[in-house]
Amino acid sequence: MKTESRGRDRLPEERPPVPIAKRAGWFALNVLVPVSDIAQVGRYTGLPASTLYRHYRFSLWIWWGLMWLTALPAIGLLLMLVTAGGSVSPTGWLRIGSVLLVMGLLSATGFVQALGVNYRLWQLDAQRVSASEQGGFQAFLRETRWCRRVLTAGLRR
Repeated sequence: MKTESRGRDRLPEERPPVPIAKRAGWFALNVLVPVSDIAQVGRYTGLPASTLYRHYRFSLWIWWGLMWLTALPAIGLLLMLVTAGGSVSPTGWLRIGSVLLVMGLLSATGFVQALGVNYRLWQLDAQRVSASEQGGFQAFLRETRWCRRVLTAGLRR
């Protein structure tokens, strides 16, 4: 009668080699991303305040638009879902819920980015950029109506 071997006399399996594309991706993330951040800092440090202001206003409008162009349809879809109530199937709830989640995350991303741009614009307006000049983020939150400023893109101060 044959005795069955349960893997005890098997040699340990070798790990498959890591693909070159995966290594290249890791290298790109760990080297090129910090380099691009440094390049961005280098690009903006020599600009005059008027150019920075114009750049930040343009950036603010893009993020503000993303925030509202995803939030308003999400709110409308949520209201339609509430009024439909029980006539929506469970898979419909799942589909609509995932769409609402994605739209909510996009809207939140736009809000946070618009908040950061508003902070930079406030620093330019107040001409305070360091902590010793009270130009930090906490000072911005204390001294401004930051939520209104983000939601209205700075049109109402």
